[in-house]
Amino acid sequence: METPKHAEHLLTTNSLFMDTDPPYNVKVEPRSNNAIAAGLSSFGTPKGKQRGKVSYHQGLDLARHPKKSKATHKKLRAKDRPLENDFVSDEAFDRLLQAWFGQIARVLMP
Repeated sequence: METPKHAEHLLTTNSLFMDTDPPYNVKVEPRSNNAIAAGLSSFGTPKGKQRGKVSYHQGLDLARHPKKSKATHKKLRAKDRPLENDFVSDEAFDRLLQAWFGQIARVLMP
């Protein structure tokens, strides 16, 4: 079983290839049939509309593909839900980036 001590040893004694995908701090709109049918949006309830109504982008999808209003699965999948913490305050995003890049800098060779 690996422990933090083992991981630290591996990171300090071996060269690593690192492929990264940094956080972008953008709202990602779930646009699947299930998300639209359930009224789920990263942008909250549109102004002047009640909960469960589609967002602007989801409305465009429905205009092009009316069948998207019908759910395709009974259970919501990960791609059907808005992402948690996909858009945070500038201060929280700065802390996130500092921690994220700090960990990368800690293990990369100079």
